Amino acid sequence: MKKISSLAAFALTLTLTVLAQAAAPYQPKNQSYKIQFPGAPTEQVDKSQSSAGELSSVNAIYETANGAYVSSYTDIGDACQKRKVDVQTVLKNSREGALAANKAKLIREKPLQTGGIAGTEFLASISEKGEKGVILHQIFFSDKTCRIYQAIVTGPEGIESKPETTAFFASFEGMK
Repeated sequence: MKKISSLAAFALTLTLTVLAQAAAPYQPKNQSYKIQFPGAPTEQVDKSQSSAGELSSVNAIYETANGAYVSSYTDIGDACQKRKVDVQTVLKNSREGALAANKAKLIREKPLQTGGIAGTEFLASISEKGEKGVILHQIFFSDKTCRIYQAIVTGPEGIESKPETTAFFASFEGMK
């Protein structure tokens, strides 16, 4: 029995070591947040037009054979700082924009809070080229810095409850 327990402990240690080695910490250059990806992400900047003018989003992306992990921040800028912006309206509009962009159907949503910053988490179903999947999406908005933070996981149904997905969202911190 002792030999089996030793083997089980060794296997658990080996598994945890492999998982720890695969994890890749990420922090954007402006150090506005931290997150732990399941592998090394690549960074890209996307520009888009909005009612607030041109926006730049800094995205970190890690793709696997079965899905993608994304974190990003977007500075809304002067329009936000010059007038009072309703946090819940920004969160709602961000969620609706994400659903529309992905032709996704909302499954569930819950409010979030971290470090005094309000957020929302939603799970949505998607279908692309006949394949069904899900998006698990967290959005936070800081009205002090006028910055939107996002963490997103997309893939086949069930990806939302995988240990690496749970670890990814649990590590999302330090937002200002």
